[in-house]
Amino acid sequence: MLGKDLLLGLTFYRQIADNEVVRSWQKLMEEVDGAIPAKTIDAYHRFNALALEYKWPDFLLDLILDDDNLFSRTAANKGTEIPPSLREIARRDLQLLQEVANLTPQLIKERVVKNLQDNEAWDIPTDHPLHPNNWPQWDQEIGGLSNTSVEEKDSSGAEWLFAARKKIKKALAEHSLVEGMDALVTHYKEVGFGIFGHYAAVRWYKDHFQGRFKGIKNPDPIQLDDLVGLEREKKIVIENTEHFLAGLPSNNVLLYGNRGTGKSSMVKALLNSYVKKGLRLVELAKNDLQDFAQICQLLENEPFKFIIFIDDLSFDDNEPEYKVLKTLIEGGIQTRPENILVYATSNRKHLIKETHEERQSEVHGRDVQDEKLSLSDRFGITVTFTSPDQNEYLKIVESLAAQNSLSIDRDELHQLALRWVLMQKGRSGRTAKQLVDKLVAQAKFDGTEFSKE
Repeated sequence: MLGKDLLLGLTFYRQIADNEVVRSWQKLMEEVDGAIPAKTIDAYHRFNALALEYKWPDFLLDLILDDDNLFSRTAANKGTEIPPSLREIARRDLQLLQEVANLTPQLIKERVVKNLQDNEAWDIPTDHPLHPNNWPQWDQEIGGLSNTSVEEKDSSGAEWLFAARKKIKKALAEHSLVEGMDALVTHYKEVGFGIFGHYAAVRWYKDHFQGRFKGIKNPDPIQLDDLVGLEREKKIVIENTEHFLAGLPSNNVLLYGNRGTGKSSMVKALLNSYVKKGLRLVELAKNDLQDFAQICQLLENEPFKFIIFIDDLSFDDNEPEYKVLKTLIEGGIQTRPENILVYATSNRKHLIKETHEERQSEVHGRDVQDEKLSLSDRFGITVTFTSPDQNEYLKIVESLAAQNSLSIDRDELHQLALRWVLMQKGRSGRTAKQLVDKLVAQAKFDGTEFSKE
């Protein structure tokens, strides 16, 4: 037996066998001992193509780290206090998966030659490209295992998770999977498992009316320190978020203000600051609000804290979804899970457009207005983001220029910033950042630095 029965013995990690690459590996194992050379050749080269694309056996470690099973969930919740019976089953699974990882292309090719050398259908000369001696092969080494700190202050959430994965892969590659089981348990506890152990932010994605979480590979790396001139707003949002992560009473948050004032950036920066403490972000589009209850059901038993992020939330008068959201956030029979908060941004303080007729009617207008205000009231905290005045805007530009090490005369920078405002039709943190990004790109493209006078 070379390996065709190894995956049959898995218990906790059984769903790994359903992966496309692993199924191709299984097919190869079945054909290695077969009597039909053409099927063996085809199975080997099909798997080799996938192995090269997905970097096998490094990919197998990814499947182990991402697997959502009883062992990984128990480890995430209890750490090293895992019942001995579960630990023993996991040890056995990891031993089997280690054997899978240890099967090198050279061992497989040697087995093929041994099995087919007396087969009458096998008449390929040793110098022919289809002879096993000349088959291409994948790199058996685990890649990308250089030492990387996972405590870097300014690392983004995605960078921190990536570094943590490299650290555990290095530990597992230096030993066997069984010997590294304690390190694996620690990883599940400190970093997580499944899609939320792989991605700091996910998006709720609808495909043929079926919703699922889809990982966001490169979320915005913005840091809280990058949000210049928003100290009051940061203090309010950070305090609420830290209460949430500590298991204390906390509120849904509505971030309201003009475009470009830093509302969305605030939420993204929170993720990068608190991913190490178990915070994850779920991006939800307004059109998918009807799935809110389903999303909560999927998340409520996860060992993470989730911010459901609804960007640019507002409703016209004829959109009934606002009533759905109002009930879902607060007011329905089912309470919101304790590990979920809603952070939404909007250009409308009360979220719903007010009509002229409602403003003119004293009685009916007040009733309708109360109905519409009841949605924004569901957000226990409303943080207002205002457009900066000229002095504040120039301070933001100066700070961003300093963060990017732009060497430029202060008066010249101010002149550029004021001209830029006229072109962009308004002052905002976004406008300031766009200017500084342009200046940085210009300096790098020209290969020169702005000189101080």
